[in-house]
Amino acid sequence: MKTITLTIGIPTYNRPQALERRLNEIKKFDNLIDEVVICDNSPQTPSNLAQAIQKLSKCYYYKNLGNIGGGANFLRVVEHAKSDYVWWRGDDDVISENQIQSVHTYLSITPRLVLLSTNVKEPFISKGIKSFVENFPLVRTFGWLSSIVLPTQLAQKSLRWGYFGIASGWANVTLILGLFRECPDLEFVVVPISLQYGEFRDVDRKEGLRWSLFRTCIKQFPRTVDVLESEELKKIYLSKWRTTHGFHWVKTMVRFKLGYMPQEKITLATFFPFISIWNLRTTILAFTLWMMVNIPRIAYQLIFSYILFYIDDKTKQKLEFDFLSGCKNYWQVFKTLRANKGFASTDGFI
Repeated sequence: MKTITLTIGIPTYNRPQALERRLNEIKKFDNLIDEVVICDNSPQTPSNLAQAIQKLSKCYYYKNLGNIGGGANFLRVVEHAKSDYVWWRGDDDVISENQIQSVHTYLSITPRLVLLSTNVKEPFISKGIKSFVENFPLVRTFGWLSSIVLPTQLAQKSLRWGYFGIASGWANVTLILGLFRECPDLEFVVVPISLQYGEFRDVDRKEGLRWSLFRTCIKQFPRTVDVLESEELKKIYLSKWRTTHGFHWVKTMVRFKLGYMPQEKITLATFFPFISIWNLRTTILAFTLWMMVNIPRIAYQLIFSYILFYIDDKTKQKLEFDFLSGCKNYWQVFKTLRANKGFASTDGFI
């Protein structure tokens, strides 16, 4: 019986410490991994990282000539992979034995797409683009790079669709949709996994959040629909996508307005994809978020400085506001919030 081989592919940029942690984790599961491919957008390779790479067997390191962008770097990993399957991994996501064992359980000789998910309790197996689109709430983790295990040869044949999606910021998503263009009856499986505390993005928040969240996840994501051939499927795809969004975005907007996530230019057009006569909830959400954008930041900071003292430490940590725990009074919180100027992003500040 043929042995099915697995590549772990890590696209990276300026996070050598996080990448080194991933390599040290992989050492523990060397017998379960057939190849490690690293594609690096960073300008330099620190000596300690170079040493860690050399110590790991079956590790191939590719330095890009410059920063080619995240999407293109994702695809370079696929280009270089040589195993039957390539498992994309973010350099900031912990690689655990639980996840590796789950992946191995669902690899097959016949090519299939494997997605890891914390949102399902039982494996979900189906095939074909129609089923994939109709079950968007189940397969939605294909937006998270570390959840995706691709059949390598088919993915390499589908790379043009990935490159098509770079401008949208979702090269991983368009590549996956492209798999179904090349293989209409492709089987896919959604595998349940559990994540322990710290296994999702183990880097510092300031280091980890660099991108424009609202623009990428709301305004840009619908552009991935253009990979689909059928107008009917396009409508279903966008309709199902809207059902996965809810009022948790209100909490995200509060964080944004407080200044503790990357700042970006937001207009009403940012929320247009949520507006639909078929989905009243996301339509209301779009206008709610737009109204929140137009409330001055100082108003959020004044109110939150008071509310903070009614939030327990565990909740503060969960919301990533534990750094304010040392503030003794209202004005200390307010001054700390006002002192923060936000983090750089591709869209600048508002």
